Amino acid sequence: MMSGRILTTTSMLTILIIATLLAATLATPTLAATNQLTASKIPTPGEIMQGKMVTDYLSMKFADFEGGTPINFTKWTITPRNLGFAFNIHPAHIIEFNDTNNNEVLDSNDQVLRDISLSRDVNWTFGSVSVTNDNASVSFVGTYNDNESKLILQLTVYIYVYFKDTPVANPENATGPGYSAVVPGLRAVKVDIVINHYEWVDGSGASKLALVMVLKCQQFEAEYEYRYRLANGTTFSDNDRMSGFVPPVSGDEDESEVGLVMARNEHEVRARFRWFNYALCSDTEQRVINVTSYFNVTEDGIELQLCVDHFGNSTVSFDPYFEVLSTEEGLPSEMILILLGYYYAVQSGQVVGTALAGAAVVLVAGVAVAVYFVRRR
Repeated sequence: MMSGRILTTTSMLTILIIATLLAATLATPTLAATNQLTASKIPTPGEIMQGKMVTDYLSMKFADFEGGTPINFTKWTITPRNLGFAFNIHPAHIIEFNDTNNNEVLDSNDQVLRDISLSRDVNWTFGSVSVTNDNASVSFVGTYNDNESKLILQLTVYIYVYFKDTPVANPENATGPGYSAVVPGLRAVKVDIVINHYEWVDGSGASKLALVMVLKCQQFEAEYEYRYRLANGTTFSDNDRMSGFVPPVSGDEDESEVGLVMARNEHEVRARFRWFNYALCSDTEQRVINVTSYFNVTEDGIELQLCVDHFGNSTVSFDPYFEVLSTEEGLPSEMILILLGYYYAVQSGQVVGTALAGAAVVLVAGVAVAVYFVRRR
């Protein structure tokens, strides 16, 4: 009788824990590693052809279409789930300049040789849509010709959503520094911006090129105040007229980032825009070249410069991505493992010493819940 009462009490407590905590999990996905295709909604070809990429963690609007022609392609909006904001990304300019003060970036002291607006000057055409077992992707091709129809710039933009955490690295046969990162599955949007051809104004090889992207956080509700955070801890808002070099991520010199934090909690990055501090340069061979990053806060947002040295007739590829780091609170991963393990044991009839096993499960689960509540304080 005593063992039966313990088992009944244990079962009831376990059921209550499962019912209460799994309800929160089903309501909102947690951000554990998305290694299974069933962990989230994946983008479909139909949605992509409407200019959208959608998962359970975020949605991205990258274009409108009229008769198959992309409109507003360079005005991207990524909306993370449950975080109260949208993140606007605008690939804005390709600028060739002479670095007169030798600081590797474009500033007011430098001479601008050519400024190409990617929204106003470039003609964009739809490339392709692909949905495989590993990712969904879409591509667009942009061209800019001068008044005599001479090709000045051609670039291709690829937008990816991977279905599982995916390593991204420079080719093994490329010369120069090696770099690598893991792009999270389903909660990140990866972008490749490839300059296939650029006709230099300065043929001597002395000028540099800057890819300028404008970043801006759009808040939905007044009580949410988001700020930007660099890897060195510097935070600022849209109203702070700041500028400077973007530091690399501490412990990972391969990447730099602009993170998004709440004004009341500037230590927790909720989402981030990341990019490599290198670009891949390809012609007869592949080589890795340095990217120097600089930011300038304006009325339009953060003007982020990714600057590279003269690369001749080569193709150059930049590799940024936007990642959601947190959504609305859900059940912690350790609790899921404990409860699922207990559920499996009960269903399989493998609980040996029912009273002791049941009490142990509830005890461990209770400790895990206590730890979880302490974390949230």
